[in-house]
Amino acid sequence: MPGEPRATEHRVKSVKSSLSFISVTILSCMTTTIHAQDLTEAWVNEPMPVGIQIISTEIAGPTFADADGRTFYVWPLKAMRAGITGDAPGKSDCKNEKLILTAGLMSPYPPGLALPNAETRPTCTDIWPPVLAAENAQEVGNWSIIQRDDATQQWAYKDQAVYTYTRDPAPGDVFGTDIQEESGSLDRPAYRRSIGPMSLTPPGFAVAPRVMGMGRTLTTDEGWSIYVNEQDTEESTICHDECTLTWVPILSPALAIPQGEWGMFERSPGEYQWTFRSKPLYRYEPDPKTQGVEGADVPGWSNVYTQKAPAYPESFTVQTGFVGDVLGDSRGRTIYTYNCTEDTFDQLRCDHPDDTQVYRKAMCGAGDQGKCLENWLYVEAMPGEASRSRSWSIVSIDTGTGHYATPDQQNSIRVWAWRGRPVYTFSDDQQPGDTYGSDVGEVRGQKNGLQAFILRNYF
Repeated sequence: MPGEPRATEHRVKSVKSSLSFISVTILSCMTTTIHAQDLTEAWVNEPMPVGIQIISTEIAGPTFADADGRTFYVWPLKAMRAGITGDAPGKSDCKNEKLILTAGLMSPYPPGLALPNAETRPTCTDIWPPVLAAENAQEVGNWSIIQRDDATQQWAYKDQAVYTYTRDPAPGDVFGTDIQEESGSLDRPAYRRSIGPMSLTPPGFAVAPRVMGMGRTLTTDEGWSIYVNEQDTEESTICHDECTLTWVPILSPALAIPQGEWGMFERSPGEYQWTFRSKPLYRYEPDPKTQGVEGADVPGWSNVYTQKAPAYPESFTVQTGFVGDVLGDSRGRTIYTYNCTEDTFDQLRCDHPDDTQVYRKAMCGAGDQGKCLENWLYVEAMPGEASRSRSWSIVSIDTGTGHYATPDQQNSIRVWAWRGRPVYTFSDDQQPGDTYGSDVGEVRGQKNGLQAFILRNYF
C-alpha cells in the first residue's frame, strides 16, 4: 500500500524474482495497442459488448466509453460511520428518486435534516445515467447484465453497475472520477470512479492511477516507483558496479520478447534488463515509501509516467510549501480546489457551479457570498489566455451567485476551472507556497471544503 514502510531485503529479492518470472507465452498474449503520442498509455484488449469502446483520456488513461465517447463509471460499495452506500455487486442503488433529507452517514449532524434547495435537487440518475443494455444484448467477458428496479437492463463490469456522467462536457472527458489516492477512511465520501482495461505491462509492473499533479506512474506490482536515467539508451546504461546498489536494475528473463514499448537489453553476459520507451528501468533503493519521487531529485534521474498529467495553464507557477510542491497562480499564490459531497445515500457531489451554492457559501463565508469573495478569490483568466489541455478550461462565473454565467452577463468574470469547477486562492496566504487554506472544511476538506492543488506531496 502507498506509504508503507520498507522491508528492504525481502523487497530486493521479491522484485528481482517477480519481475524475472515471465514466460514467452504470457508476454506474447498481450496486445500491442501503441498510440502515436509517446505519453499515451497502452492497454490490453478484452472482449466487449457491441457499442462499447476504449478511449484514451487525460486523467484516467484508457477508459471504457459508449459509442459517443462518454466515459463509464462505477460506484463501489463503501462502509461509512453511520451506514453503507454505493452499489453492491450485481445491483444498482442509483435511482430516479429525489432525496430531500440527509442520511447522517459522515457528518456530526443527525439524519433527517432537510436538504437545501431540495425542490431543484437532481436525482441520482439525472447525474449518473445508467448504461442500459438492449433486450437482445449478450453478456461477454467481464461484462454482465443486471436488472434494475424499473425492469430495465443495465450493463455491469466485473459485477459493478456502469454509468455515464452528465457533466462530462465532451467525449473523452473524465470529470466525474475520484482522482485522489484510495482511502479506507470511514469519513471519506463514496466517490464514483472511471473504469478501463488493464494497462499494457508485463507481469511484475503496475500503473499507479489518478496521481493528480504529475501523471500515471509506472511502478512495480508492489507499488515501488520506477526510474530512468537521461543518459541511458535502449542498448546501454551508465549505471554499473556500485551504482546498482542505489539504483537496482529491474531484470528480465532472457526469453522475454520485446513488444510494443517494452524491450530488454543484455547489460552483462546472461543478465537482461527491462526497458520501457527505450530506457532501462531501475528501482531507487533509498525510496522511503511506495510511489515515491525522491529518486527524481537526483540529477539525471526521473520517474516514469505512462502518461503525464494534463498541462496546467501557462501563467500558473509551481511553488514549494509546507506540504510539498503546489500549483500557484501567476503571483505564486497557492491554487485550491473546492470539494463537496452531500450527506445523502446517493452521495451526489455539490461542488459544481450547477449545484446549490449553499454548502460552499456556508464553508467560505458563513453563508455570505461577499465574504466568500473576500476569503477565497476566483483565479481569473487574463485576456488572451487559453487552455493547454481538456481538463483545464476558462469558464464564466456570476460572482453574485457562484453559478455559471454568460460572458456578457452582469457580474460575470472569466475564471480558471479544473474539470469544470472553478479554482481559488486564499486571502490568508501571504507568501508563495503558503497553504493555510488547505484541508479547510469537513473531513479535511473532502466532504465540504478546500484543498491545495498538490503536485508533489512530501509526506
